[in-house]
Amino acid sequence: MRLLIGQYDLLEQQIQDADRRVAALLDGEVAQRLLTIPGVGPSNRRALMAEIGDIWRFTDVDQLLAYAGVHPKEQSSGKKGANPETSWVMAKTGKRLPA
Repeated sequence: MRLLIGQYDLLEQQIQDADRRVAALLDGEVAQRLLTIPGVGPSNRRALMAEIGDIWRFTDVDQLLAYAGVHPKEQSSGKKGANPETSWVMAKTGKRLPA
């Protein structure tokens, strides 16, 4: 029984440590910057941070956008740049979500 109580106490401590680390991440610089993006609120910020992981692994914004699959790409059929208003579409690349 003492062994089980010790394991329980250890797990409780690990949960508290994890909660503190998550709270620190959500109060950090990256989290605050994400909130400056129009349409990104607290819930979206948490989801973005969980999905992206370490944002500093991307050397520029283009890499981050490509990872997320939200970067524009030019779509033309031999008339590159003929109509800049309609030749750009959202790329269908990036990380695949599990089905």
